[in-house]
Amino acid sequence: MSKIAFIGPKSLVAPLSTTGIEPFPAETSAEGEKALAQITRTTDFGLLFITERLAEELTAQLQQTKLTYLPLPDHRGTTGFFTNELKDLIKRATGA
Repeated sequence: MSKIAFIGPKSLVAPLSTTGIEPFPAETSAEGEKALAQITRTTDFGLLFITERLAEELTAQLQQTKLTYLPLPDHRGTTGFFTNELKDLIKRATGA
């Protein structure tokens, strides 16, 4: 069974370790990049939750992985990144 990872601020990801989600604390894009590299070194992870702000900064690296990732808003609120990604995906799927 695949594991689930979460990259985001320590205050957000730390409590999730009790749920079976593996936390990867990252406050900056450099820390997020290191966490993503650590996650992709194995094939254990099948799903990645990542904060929208980090996902925006790591878009190129995320697209190169085979992971399914879901950007989520952090404690500061949404950036609109996930909404734009979803709209683009729908456009590509429908050919509109």
